Amino acid sequence: GHHDFIHCVAARSSHCQAVSGSEDGSARLWDWRSGKCTSVLDVWRGLCQSPGSAMEQSSPWVGCVGMDASENWAVLGCGGRSMCVWSLVAGAPTARVATSAPPQAVTLTRDGITAACAEPW
Repeated sequence: GHHDFIHCVAARSSHCQAVSGSEDGSARLWDWRSGKCTSVLDVWRGLCQSPGSAMEQSSPWVGCVGMDASENWAVLGCGGRSMCVWSLVAGAPTARVATSAPPQAVTLTRDGITAACAEPW
């Protein structure tokens, strides 16, 4: 499982799965029936982000997750002021989107992504 605090969980009901995001910098796909982690979504690898970069080291956490209606796409709000768009069907990230502040909540509709971002005072 995760190696640090869990910040968010979203249901992927059509597949009897859940996606969780953690302070450890990963999101994980879980099978409801077995309770086992079936996939680790490493939001800091392979997308316009070099491993060990200043952005990753300063705020690697995954703080929020949203899914589209088909439950085939997830958006993961990450520390370091970014969101990672993930194809759950392909099991791979497809894009990283910069934000003005760390995302606290995200939604994904056919019209686009909406994110609520905030900086601590």
